[in-house]
Amino acid sequence: MHTTCHLMRTVVQLKSSLAIFGATLRRCTDMLPKRMKISKSSADSLKMLKGRTGVTPNLICRIALLLSIEDGEQGGHRTCDQDGNEFNSSTLFGDHGLLFECLLRELHGELDTKACASTIASHIEVGLDRLRKSKTLLELVEHSGLTSANVGTNM
Repeated sequence: MHTTCHLMRTVVQLKSSLAIFGATLRRCTDMLPKRMKISKSSADSLKMLKGRTGVTPNLICRIALLLSIEDGEQGGHRTCDQDGNEFNSSTLFGDHGLLFECLLRELHGELDTKACASTIASHIEVGLDRLRKSKTLLELVEHSGLTSANVGTNM
């Protein structure tokens, strides 16, 4: 099982590699939806976690998504409503949309936009299950696996 730290290092390495081939790959990135909704329970969790930690919902979603992806493809198969918050892809993924798309493709293969939105919402919900108990920013970091004890300088 990979640690979150290892996954983050892999993402950084991927980003470096993708910078070289970025122009070609950017033309192929049509899997991620332009807009997507998360579940009502995920939206409620995000609101609670933002209040407790001060971290914005889009960043909490990124952490939750990475945590679930780290655990494997089963996190993307939970059936959940999409009655919660709606995010623009650029808000949800920031400058890292291509990296998230590559991680999702590696785990789930090619998905159409609708299936991709559902898979992302599922991964976010599963990842939030691990983060829900966080009461402070420090606890959020601890529950994400990014503690000072296991974060290397090569990140």
